[in-house]
Amino acid sequence: MNEYLLVVKEERFEIVAEVIELNSGEYVNEISITGKNPIQIRKEFAKSFLPFSLFAGTDSVSEIPFLKGKSVQSEAPVIYVCRNYSCQNPVSSVQEAIQQLTTH
Repeated sequence: MNEYLLVVKEERFEIVAEVIELNSGEYVNEISITGKNPIQIRKEFAKSFLPFSLFAGTDSVSEIPFLKGKSVQSEAPVIYVCRNYSCQNPVSSVQEAIQQLTTH
């Protein structure tokens, strides 16, 4: 199982997200990546400026609350862009996810 999370525990994620929202007045972007090579997909996101964004990824079923319910459907990546606990339709490319981030 290959999982990564910017912050180790969901409780810490909640605290970090709340601090960012309080200090910036902006909602935190929650980006979940499932499928093969989630770390490589995350590196593609790093090429873009995405403030107030937290990332999590897995290549298998995960019990991490941030990834729960976002199952690995195939080896192809599935990217979920969420904000304020509401997710947009999943997409399969970084470009599509960035478009979702910049239009909402």
